[in-house]
Amino acid sequence: MTLPRSVLALLAALLTLAVAVPAASGQSNPFTPPAPLVAPEEVTPVPAPVPEDDDGLETWQQALIFLGGFALLAGIAVAIVVDARRRRPVTEEELRPSRAAQGDAEHRRAEHRKRKGKQKTQRAARKKNRPKRK
Repeated sequence: MTLPRSVLALLAALLTLAVAVPAASGQSNPFTPPAPLVAPEEVTPVPAPVPEDDDGLETWQQALIFLGGFALLAGIAVAIVVDARRRRPVTEEELRPSRAAQGDAEHRRAEHRKRKGKQKTQRAARKKNRPKRK
């Protein structure tokens, strides 16, 4: 005869509870005296070893470490500022052409008009001096 798994699981759970109940019953009565405390063993303090003139880093080593840290922080700050200036938004003033650029453009236009005027004058002179056809 074989029992189904659910029945076996139920029997295992009941068996576990039956074993655990006597152990837990001692905790249910609040009027039982507490278990005797174990006397702590006295530990004799062990004296710390006396360092033999070993203070860690020398003063110059500490100074080098602090200077290196300062240089590192300064380098990071410079990199941040340079990057921020490079990537800053463009203002309207920067988008407009500068006065120097406007002056250059006007100068180029004036030179172009002057050159065209000379060319026109020269063409008219050539036309005037052509031999007449008969």
